[in-house]
Amino acid sequence: MAQIHVFGHVTEDIIPRQSQTDSTYVCFTLRERTGKDHVQYYQVWAWSENAQRLIRQKVHKNSVIWLTGTLELVDSTVNRGNQKTKLLKVYLSNWGFVPYVTGKTDTNSISKETELPPPIPASAEVLDGDREALPE
Repeated sequence: MAQIHVFGHVTEDIIPRQSQTDSTYVCFTLRERTGKDHVQYYQVWAWSENAQRLIRQKVHKNSVIWLTGTLELVDSTVNRGNQKTKLLKVYLSNWGFVPYVTGKTDTNSISKETELPPPIPASAEVLDGDREALPE
């Protein structure tokens, strides 16, 4: 399995479910645009606190979120079991909303709950020391 960090759109409303061990979980599809004409889909699974947080924060269809988790390629069937395919499954470990920015440069266009990074101080001098040549 591999670690993944992805930004995308939720493709359906999130419906909480109960497992056999009475734990809350959710499963939804995340759509990522990976190029001008290419889209990648991930099946995302979240349990317990992560599932509760998704529900509590009202994540729904078309919400834009980032997420991290463990990625696994699994065998799956579609068309009522008649066709085999591969599916990218993500086991969620953390997530958050992507702040909506309209293209303006002012900070009023960013959600008040989003923390902005501290400004980078201007440097008075540029350090550019001797460099070693790369091996050939």
